[in-house]
Amino acid sequence: MNNPVQNITWYEAVLFANLLSDERGLTSCYYKDASFSQAVTIENYNGGDFYWKQDANGYRLLSESEWEYSCRAGASGPFWIQELNYNDHNCDLHCTPGMMPSLESVAWFSGNKMSPEGLDTTKPVGMKLPNPWGLYDVHGNVDELCWDCFDPYPPMNDYENMDGTISSGCDKVGRGGCWGSDPYMCRSAARNGMPPDAREPALGFRLARSLP
Repeated sequence: MNNPVQNITWYEAVLFANLLSDERGLTSCYYKDASFSQAVTIENYNGGDFYWKQDANGYRLLSESEWEYSCRAGASGPFWIQELNYNDHNCDLHCTPGMMPSLESVAWFSGNKMSPEGLDTTKPVGMKLPNPWGLYDVHGNVDELCWDCFDPYPPMNDYENMDGTISSGCDKVGRGGCWGSDPYMCRSAARNGMPPDAREPALGFRLARSLP
């Protein structure tokens, strides 16, 4: 129960955000029509077009640019923490314990994925150090689904331009890497694309709410 949600599709993550918003008396963020009259529900969530009501106060997936901005927390390197042992020659290699100690202090990835019990899987959240903005597990543990289609990515200084008011059946973005990822895929800038109905043991999500 303390591990991140996994084996969830993008469709299910969007539905969960609306269900949680409804449970807590908030306005749903996701709809099936541009007039925002038909909310995403258990009856209609599994396909078709989706619309994000950007002034809603409910729960939602982060946009891809929001995710990277939050992950970096002001840092400009490969990770929010400085890992002196990370370089172009070992970025895509499976690591051994102790090879990248700084990254191991903040993330579950290929270098420390095996638990003392020998479980090669997700780990309980919050066991590693948070980034300077208090966010845990932004690197590793599970790939985190974002709202956006897997399209060309905007530059970092465009993080406030949150495009994606409408999204259809395009591949969706996953960010952060997972418990089995090599360091290269755990970078703040690393990105994956996957179909919205993809279901994987290393795929989860992170929710946000917009400020009023």
